[in-house]
Amino acid sequence: MGTLRMGALTRRRVGMRAADLEYAVLDMETTGLEPREGARIVEIAVVRVRGDGKLVEEFSTLIDPRAPVGGREFHGIGEGDTVGAPTAAQVVPRLTELLSGAVVVGHNLDFEQRFLASELVPAGLPTGQAGLCTLRALRSQVELERYSLPKASHRLSGDWPTGQHTALGDARACAKLLAEMLTNAPGELRYGGPAPKRLAVPDPAPGPG
Repeated sequence: MGTLRMGALTRRRVGMRAADLEYAVLDMETTGLEPREGARIVEIAVVRVRGDGKLVEEFSTLIDPRAPVGGREFHGIGEGDTVGAPTAAQVVPRLTELLSGAVVVGHNLDFEQRFLASELVPAGLPTGQAGLCTLRALRSQVELERYSLPKASHRLSGDWPTGQHTALGDARACAKLLAEMLTNAPGELRYGGPAPKRLAVPDPAPGPG
């Protein structure tokens, strides 16, 4: 897809110490699964953390998809909830600030990548930032029966995540899962992939009207 340059966690002595990096953990709620079939973003959150799990900053907002809001049975967001919310284009400058200089993280990050490519990159979000999928990282580093975000979180930390199927709740859970992996790995984990880069923040998109 080219939106993110994907890296991986490894115990080999390559790349950068994963604990030394900052991470922008991204989650979205959407009207469907496929942008190619008209699905749109209705909520987005970023939790920026250091490699030791210390919180740097959080951001969360509903998004006006300018389309019917499907998927309410999963995310609980109705059409009235998005009235007056910013469009995806209007949050691009803020997202760029949060992603700049960090590794972009998601649990099954390919899903978020599709919506980055379909809505946010055309609106000015810079491409080429470093990426890390915690789902792939878990499968390569930890043997579990299930790798879903709730089940993996419970297995590694002993706690079930709260706020499931909200963008902020899932981003927080993913950030905590990442910190558990980096802190409790039997050996030092390194990030094998492109280094995070500073991003130029685009001009704000015009408001409605």
